[in-house]
Amino acid sequence: MFVYKLTRFIRSKSNYSKKKNRVKPAAFMPIFNDDSNRFETSSFFIDDLEEIRIWDLGNKHIQDLKIKARGDFKDKDVENSDLKIDFNNNPERHADIIGWDKDYKPKRKEQALNLADKSDLKISPDLA
Repeated sequence: MFVYKLTRFIRSKSNYSKKKNRVKPAAFMPIFNDDSNRFETSSFFIDDLEEIRIWDLGNKHIQDLKIKARGDFKDKDVENSDLKIDFNNNPERHADIIGWDKDYKPKRKEQALNLADKSDLKISPDLA
């Protein structure tokens, strides 16, 4: 079975710990999308991309705030957190993490914690 690699770009220093080399759960907390009527967390597929291309992808599509870091994870980590991936390729290589509990925030926090624990922190080369 093929395993897909994804990343969550992080724009706030409060969403990771460089000292502890870890992504914090807040980085994965979803936002409610009124158009799709669901909670979503934006991510990008990074298979077959060199490091510099991964950062280029984020900088190209996330322009409102500077990317400070990212959390790399696998599709199976999403599934193991009782979540799903909606690969929509809008923008390129984009996917939403979906399936978040709509009514129970502690469950969403638990799911975000699971993803954060499985993620590998990568600090932006601009900050390293």
